[in-house]
Amino acid sequence: MSSVIDTTRTQDLKARTHATHDQLDQRIMANQAFANRENYSRFLEAQYRFLRDADALYDNPE
Repeated sequence: MSSVIDTTRTQDLKARTHATHDQLDQRIMANQAFANRENYSRFLEAQYRFLRDADALYDNPE
């Protein structure tokens, strides 16, 4: 019996990028993204722009 645990691509990606995501989270929190409406508005705008640009990657599966 194999002791290898199969993981999904999502789980694998999450494991491989954990440190990077932690660093990003720390930067977001250090900038007090949720401290007030102005900061939160800037955070949402950045998220929108990032996701808008990343969305094109899903249109082309290659």
